[in-house]
Amino acid sequence: MVVLTGPESTGKTTLAAHLAARFDAPWSAEGARAWYAERLAADPAATLSYETVTPIAERQIALEEGALADATRRGSPLVLRDTDLLSTVTYARMLYGSAPPWVEEAAWARRGDHYLLGDVDAPWVEDPVRADALDRDVARATFEAVLREFGCAYEVLGGADWEARLDLAESLVGRWLSKSIGQD
Repeated sequence: MVVLTGPESTGKTTLAAHLAARFDAPWSAEGARAWYAERLAADPAATLSYETVTPIAERQIALEEGALADATRRGSPLVLRDTDLLSTVTYARMLYGSAPPWVEEAAWARRGDHYLLGDVDAPWVEDPVRADALDRDVARATFEAVLREFGCAYEVLGGADWEARLDLAESLVGRWLSKSIGQD
């Protein structure tokens, strides 16, 4: 299982969709984005809070379970995640000082096999569900610290040139996939 993670506007969703198509693999979308977009559609004044971490985490788990079930049906050796509970933990810590203990425990138990950390050299793209008040460099450092804390294997995806970033992501996933199925 390969997870795209990192600060906002670093290409995670674009990369996850591209990689899923390239490797014919199932992928799970970002739970926080889906959950918050629904809330904003229902109430344009909706905000996030510590209390919203739980339903966001629950949505993330449901999306991940759906992708895993799809992989099992298809016999796919690869599942991609557009973020995971480590992202939920990271944002909860940055925005509220901590994450609910059950979310931290679930994040430990549900860690991906390999992470691709999006670097902040990608251009910022405005989006109503983004917390643009966060310093992207601080967010990137926090994501990296959480990956280390949780003992996750990761590589940084950098470069403002999207084609180069896509090529690097393909290469890294291809290498991981070869190792995971014993072809290396």
